[in-house]
Amino acid sequence: MALDVLKRKKEVIESRARIREFIFGIQDGLISTVGLLAGMQGATENNAIVIIAGLTSMLAGALSMAAGSYLSSSAEKEILC
Repeated sequence: MALDVLKRKKEVIESRARIREFIFGIQDGLISTVGLLAGMQGATENNAIVIIAGLTSMLAGALSMAAGSYLSSSAEKEILC
């Protein structure tokens, strides 16, 4: 019984950690993308260039965060198991 309770608590903590990582990733991605787009808009008046730069930045950021999260989770699992 006590082992089941501990297992359930561990699952709750892990799910909350995933939510925290998700929110942090969104915040980080938004701030860096908005900063890039503000700089690009100030440097050029061509909206197409700004849109392409924004989409490229979002894709690169998403891939980077996904890879980092995957590697971090894998390393954590190796240590705990």
